Amino acid sequence: MKKFISAKLAGNILLAALGVLFIFHILVVLGLIPADIVWGGQVKDAQANLVLLETIALLVTLLFIFIVAVKTGYTQGGHKLRFFKGGKAQFV
Repeated sequence: MKKFISAKLAGNILLAALGVLFIFHILVVLGLIPADIVWGGQVKDAQANLVLLETIALLVTLLFIFIVAVKTGYTQGGHKLRFFKGGKAQFV
C-alpha cells in the first residue's frame, strides 16, 4: 500500500488541529465565542454547567495531544507505557 503522507506529518497535522480545538474551547470558556454554538445549543442558562463541560472537553483534548505527542516522539512521557501496541496498551 502506498503511503500518501508520513506518520510524522500526520502527527503534526493532528497536533495542529488539536491545538486549534484547544484554543477554541478556551475562547468559549472566556466568552469570546458564544456558548450557543457548542454542545448542540443545549447549554444556554447555566454558566457553571458550561464551564464543567468545557473543562472536560479541554482535558480530553489534552489527553489526545499527549498521546499524539508521545507517538510522534515529541515527549518521552510514554516510555513506560506503550500506547496501543498490539491493539491494547501494554506496560513495559
